[in-house]
Amino acid sequence: MKKKQKKKKIIKDTTPHYTLAEELINSISHGIGAGLAIAALVLMIVKSSTVAEVLCSITFGVTMIFLYTISCIYHALSSKLKGKRVLRVIDHCNVFLLVWGTYIPVAILGVKGIWGYALLAFVTTITIIGIILSCINLDKHQVSEVVCHLLNGWSITIAFKILLTNIGSMGVAFLLAGGILYSVGALLYGIGAKKKYMHCVFHFFCLAASICHFLCVYLYIL
Repeated sequence: MKKKQKKKKIIKDTTPHYTLAEELINSISHGIGAGLAIAALVLMIVKSSTVAEVLCSITFGVTMIFLYTISCIYHALSSKLKGKRVLRVIDHCNVFLLVWGTYIPVAILGVKGIWGYALLAFVTTITIIGIILSCINLDKHQVSEVVCHLLNGWSITIAFKILLTNIGSMGVAFLLAGGILYSVGALLYGIGAKKKYMHCVFHFFCLAASICHFLCVYLYIL
């Protein structure tokens, strides 16, 4: 009898590979983002006048800091390190957390009332689903991730009129500008691994989007 040979399962490395110059830009840009996020957190806490505002500011600020810090470290690591695969998953999960963290002050302090909590409940549910899918199989569920991001990002439109009344047209403008920048950035991310320096451009779109959302919260919600 022939002995059945056990086939070794080969795990394919699907981590995107960028040039050294690209990774330097990727890491430095989001390292700057982490620094700006820390400054933003301090400014928001100082301006907050109630416990609710402080808690909302901390949640938004910490999720920003976490995303940009992990992204900075992820891009600074060599692609040969196994730990980079783990950080890639965490990096993707952090995107969901940042969107959720951004919704905290917008829904609770901006939209307010039952509509605000209903919106936050919906976003929280989608965030949990997105994170679970990312952890199970990042590459297999890429399309599902995109759908979750679109649902999360643009669910705010159901409270557009309420926000317009509560935070004004400029506040809504900054909020929408951030959403548009993130959406365009997502498209750039899709072609980032195929076209040189496109992922770097995506990083700057993320920074610009976060700045817009910070200005919305700091100037018109707190």
